[in-house]
Amino acid sequence: MTTERMTGSELHRVDAVSAAPVEQLLAPSEQVRALARLAALLDLEQLVENLPDILSEIAPVDGVHYAGLTRRQQYRHGRRAKHSVEYRLIADDEQNLGTLTLYRGARFKEAELARLEALLPFLMLALRNALAHREAIENALTDPLTGVGNRAALEISARQQVDVAQRHGLPFSLLMIDIDHFKHINDTRGHAAGDDVLRTLAQIIAKAIRRSDVVFRYGGEEFVVLLAHTDDEGARVMAERVRILVAASKDLRKDACPGVTVSIGIGTLTTNDDVASLCHRADTALYRAKNEGRNRVVSAS
Repeated sequence: MTTERMTGSELHRVDAVSAAPVEQLLAPSEQVRALARLAALLDLEQLVENLPDILSEIAPVDGVHYAGLTRRQQYRHGRRAKHSVEYRLIADDEQNLGTLTLYRGARFKEAELARLEALLPFLMLALRNALAHREAIENALTDPLTGVGNRAALEISARQQVDVAQRHGLPFSLLMIDIDHFKHINDTRGHAAGDDVLRTLAQIIAKAIRRSDVVFRYGGEEFVVLLAHTDDEGARVMAERVRILVAASKDLRKDACPGVTVSIGIGTLTTNDDVASLCHRADTALYRAKNEGRNRVVSAS
């Protein structure tokens, strides 16, 4: 494994394996403690949070920043400081593991950098394991057709968000979205066209909602959106935005002429609700929207 070290404006390529034998740079006790702690951390966020403490015996740092290849793989812990060293981490198979930046108030000494770089291969293995673990979890919680969260992910996220809202007395709402006459699309245009509609609809919903909101495929042609810090009025505004964008979508008209509409039920959290009752009330509102003519938004009473 190799890295590129950036200090100031200077870029140095570092062979983290053969630059120097680990045992010449790290005492056995340091090596064992560091490796044991790195190996035990499969969660990427926890790995970054624990890194300053793990490095404390080798080269103390004030803060760390790990930047992976996606926006969700960005983690900071500690504070930024005047001096920093940045490593671009490249595995033996040329896999780019991202960049690691270490900060501290005092300039890094060459002896400290050498000790850090002796540990980097093991840190990179830990990062690789954590990234693989994260990917496996995300795959298990992602709907393979649309790329949004699946029902298992919805249940986890909804429990967490409802618990937070109940504990702190915060507003919280849920949208239950169903494609109108979806069976007709499959029957007349084919299941491939139906799949295209599902993918396009997921993209439209994701673009319509706020960054703090989350969309999931509930099953079949139904989607659920969790709206944190949102009361019934705010949820209705969001639902109408989604409904209008879907009805006006040229992409959906291409997928299923003459077009696609959705019916949406809103459930807003009450003090007596849990996840099951909230979903049930939103589902009941959705079926009212269907019975009242479709392509409309209805709030649970």
